[in-house]
Amino acid sequence: MVNSMQVIREWFTSYMRSFQEGDSPLEPLLDLKLRHSFRVSGEAGFLAREIGLDAGSVDVAETLGLLHDVGRFPQYREFRTFYDASSVDHGELGWETVKRSRILERLEDRAKFAILDGIRFHNKREIPSGIRPSSLAMVKLIRDADKLDVFELVQDYLDRGTIRELLPRIPDTGRVSGELLDTLSETGRASYSQVRSVPDFLLVQLSWVFDLNFQPSFRRILERRVIERIENRLPRIPQVIRLAGKARDFVRASAEAGEGTLDGE
Repeated sequence: MVNSMQVIREWFTSYMRSFQEGDSPLEPLLDLKLRHSFRVSGEAGFLAREIGLDAGSVDVAETLGLLHDVGRFPQYREFRTFYDASSVDHGELGWETVKRSRILERLEDRAKFAILDGIRFHNKREIPSGIRPSSLAMVKLIRDADKLDVFELVQDYLDRGTIRELLPRIPDTGRVSGELLDTLSETGRASYSQVRSVPDFLLVQLSWVFDLNFQPSFRRILERRVIERIENRLPRIPQVIRLAGKARDFVRASAEAGEGTLDGE
């Protein structure tokens, strides 16, 4: 399997180069997604090792991390945006792209379908109930790994004062939406369609912790002080304080709980 994974990584590198203009480097936003892909691959490998998966499954996790955002590249080339609602579902596009390439045909069916399902469902609001059981753990793992890197990515852009480059459609105001706060208070989740400001986006990110799956993911959140860093950038109003407290309690309890199994049970 190691040789097959190396061939897949070489295909990924070649595919990325197809988005360059001659000898010019990738456009900045595509380079951002390229670097994100490598980091998510590392996060996925870390999580896979931490939950005790075998070496072959770690290879699958790392490869899935590398490929999970393949759809971002043709999405941006055609639509000049990463906003799925006004362009195309990048998970579906990535799934179609990798499937059409047939680069996974060397793999056993279990690994192949786990990677394809992971690409397809990594960005969905919820994991569909009909997903094949053998793919479930990898789908959960890539969703965790992706979120862990995006947490850090957003904070880095905020620290550098360049958040408009990352979130060009979202006004950088200090206000939060009452509607969004109400939805989060009632359901614990919210839609990007309700986001009206950068603080709104951070509130949605805060709700992501309730969608994490594995103990090492929660430990990462604690070690990196993710909740505190988000909370420090939000207005100190009662609803925000309660949401942050609820998220913090949930993460702490989950960091001390048991692991999921390979099948995500």
